[in-house]
Amino acid sequence: MIKTLKKQKEFDAVFSSGKQAKSSKQVKTHDLLAVYNKSSVSESGVSNSSLNNRTSEAVGFIVSKKVSKKAVDRNKIKRRMKEALNGVLKENKELFPKGVSMIFIPRLSAKDINFLDLQTQILEVFEKIDRNCEK
Repeated sequence: MIKTLKKQKEFDAVFSSGKQAKSSKQVKTHDLLAVYNKSSVSESGVSNSSLNNRTSEAVGFIVSKKVSKKAVDRNKIKRRMKEALNGVLKENKELFPKGVSMIFIPRLSAKDINFLDLQTQILEVFEKIDRNCEK
C-alpha cells in the first residue's frame, strides 16, 4: 500500500530536492504537475539524509487557493485525484515508480477535467518519472 504524505516535514523532504514532471495533455497548458523525489521519505517521515531506514513509496496532494477559494472544492479535487490514482493502481500496481515519493499539484484547468482524462494524465506523469529515474 502506498503511504500518504500528511506532515509538513514529509512534503518538505520531497520539495527540497525534488524534480518536476508535467502531464502534456494539452499543447499550451498542463492540468497536473508532480514533484517527485527518489527515496526521499523514510517510514518515519524523515528524509534519508538523516536516517538510513527503508524507504517507501508515498504520495501527497496539494490544491492551491488559486484553483478554488472554497475548501469544499479543493477537497473535492483532492478526492477525485486520489480516486483516479487508486483506479490506475488497481489495474497495475507496478506502474507506481519504485522508491519514489511524489506530490500531485493540479492547475486551474484541472478543476473541469473529466475523470478518464485525469487518469490518463496520471499515467503520463508515471511514465515521465520512470524515464527520468532510469537516467
